[in-house]
Amino acid sequence: MTHRFKQAWISTLLAITTAFSLNAAPVTQLKVMSFNIWVSGSGGLTQCVEVIRTSGADLVGLQECNAATATLIATNLGFHLVSADDCPIVSRYPIVASQTIGWSRGATVELSPGQRVHFFNCHLTAYPYGPYDLKQAKPRDFIINQESTVRTKDLNELLAAMKYFVASSEPCFLVGDFNAPSHHDYADFPWPTSIACVNAGLADSYHELHPGNRKHPGLFKYDEPGITWTPKISEEPEGVFDRIDFVHYSKGDGAKPVKSVELDQRNSINPWPSDHRAVLTTFVITPPKPFNKTTPSAP
Repeated sequence: MTHRFKQAWISTLLAITTAFSLNAAPVTQLKVMSFNIWVSGSGGLTQCVEVIRTSGADLVGLQECNAATATLIATNLGFHLVSADDCPIVSRYPIVASQTIGWSRGATVELSPGQRVHFFNCHLTAYPYGPYDLKQAKPRDFIINQESTVRTKDLNELLAAMKYFVASSEPCFLVGDFNAPSHHDYADFPWPTSIACVNAGLADSYHELHPGNRKHPGLFKYDEPGITWTPKISEEPEGVFDRIDFVHYSKGDGAKPVKSVELDQRNSINPWPSDHRAVLTTFVITPPKPFNKTTPSAP
């Protein structure tokens, strides 16, 4: 992010006039969702909208969603929108600034006057897929190098753009379909994408609330806790199931996860419309103290 762009972002935030009244109460709970809707809702767009509506999600990162479909979803929900092909963002609260980083998107959302969060959404390259290589007993170094070449470059570009906001005192979230597992779910495999998020100052909300889930080795079953790929066995001919969809957040910035679940036909809309499970994390939000909240200055 250039110095000029940072200054423009700050100017936008300072100049924006929201529709809230000055007496609007601070938001103390926020539901954040990552949802790959499967080729722009080809499994049932109406059901995709209902998944979001019935979950009570406030901020949603959509993947595999074109701009036209994102507009329909936002309109049906009465939500605000950062339009994009593949990675749009929809929000219950006003979006006061947005950003494009490669194929990823970012948004600054005003929850109440003077209360903002920063939200980023990504969809990393699908193939080659590391868990397939692991099942085929390809060398560890080969898989790690491949992951770094195929996915980490794009992710690092996004994390570099997020650094400015992660460093602020305002909550920052990163959601997405990473098409790669987490090292938290493996006894001994350092998946580079999840490690990159940790190194960037982000925490995996689902893992934090479910640290006792079983770890690999031993192939995961499609219906084990946390698994997001895939609830539809027919879509996974190799029989390789994993947790590849995430809700990350910046720690120490006033957001604390209190509940995180994977959604499918068992606890949401049935029939389930996607080949991914959605991930929904509920955060308790500590509002900023009055007159003590500043936008971080650009370096």
